[in-house]
Amino acid sequence: MASAYAYLTCPARRLFLGLGKPLRGADGAVTGLGWAHPPDLLPDALFTMLDDCAGADLELLLDTDDVYDDVVETWTEIDPETESQTDADLAPPDLLLITFETYLAGRTVPPATYHALLPPGLPPDRASGVVRRRGTGPDAVDQAFTRNLHWEPTEFLRRSALGMETTEHVEITAQQAADVVTRVLCKRLRPDL
Repeated sequence: MASAYAYLTCPARRLFLGLGKPLRGADGAVTGLGWAHPPDLLPDALFTMLDDCAGADLELLLDTDDVYDDVVETWTEIDPETESQTDADLAPPDLLLITFETYLAGRTVPPATYHALLPPGLPPDRASGVVRRRGTGPDAVDQAFTRNLHWEPTEFLRRSALGMETTEHVEITAQQAADVVTRVLCKRLRPDL
């Protein structure tokens, strides 16, 4: 299959977010996505969309899919552009855009640290999963990005600090965590890639 542009969609909320083109390793398997937007902008929007759509069905839409035109013309796109770049002169009149800034505005999300779960001998870019810690101190909340495609509570980091886990982990950036999450999304939502 030719490399097409990928979007994460939430049909229940009629939202979509451009992720980029699937990147493939030597074996042909998808190793991640070539980001559609500057990498520093995407993790917050991606993770917020996943939080907002938790429990809803998610889909990975390609611009070659039959329903692509309908989605692009009638759903709301979460886009990194500034408000001035999304006026009627630059976008079809029925295309609704929400900028990353607008989408994230007014949210009080505690700072997060991310940790890659590493099978023995593999580097962080080949992580088998990702865990995040939101907040600090006794109020910190740990969550793992699961096969259910949303963040769920986990005791992994606390158990690891006590020496009760055998899986290695290393702190990674939000961008690296987004890479792991998009790889999981590709595997779960579009195994045909």
